[in-house]
Amino acid sequence: MSKKPNAPQRHDSKKTRKHKKGPVSKLWGALRGKQLVGYRFRTGHPIGPFVADFVCLKIKLAIDIEQSTEQGKLEENWRKQRAYEKEGYTRLLIRGQAVMKDFDSVLEEIYRNCIALDERRKPEVEDDVADDT
Repeated sequence: MSKKPNAPQRHDSKKTRKHKKGPVSKLWGALRGKQLVGYRFRTGHPIGPFVADFVCLKIKLAIDIEQSTEQGKLEENWRKQRAYEKEGYTRLLIRGQAVMKDFDSVLEEIYRNCIALDERRKPEVEDDVADDT
C-alpha cells in the first residue's frame, strides 16, 4: 500500500516527540500543560510536509528551535516558512542557544507573540457575534 504524497507525517512526528533533547526539551517543560498563560501547545505537530517543534492551534502559532545556521538549513527554513504561511500559521524561529542562555527572554517573546495573535483573532470572533444579532 503506497502513502499519499500530502498525508501528514504522523510516524515522523511521533518520533520527534519521543526524542526531544536540549533546548527543545527545556522549552517544552515551560509550554506543556497550558503553563504559558493558558495557551495549549502541542509538540511535534505536522504542518504540510514539515513537523513543527511546537504549535498552538488556537492562535495558529508554530515555534521551531533552530539548531544550526548552515547554508542548507537556511534554505530549509525558508521553505518551512512558506509552507507554514500557506497553512495560515505564524512561525516563530528561536535559536537553541537563546533557549539555553536567555530562557526568560525567550518565554517573554513567545508570550508577546501569543497575545498579539490572539488580539488579531478576537475582532473576527466579535464580528461574527455581532452579525448574528
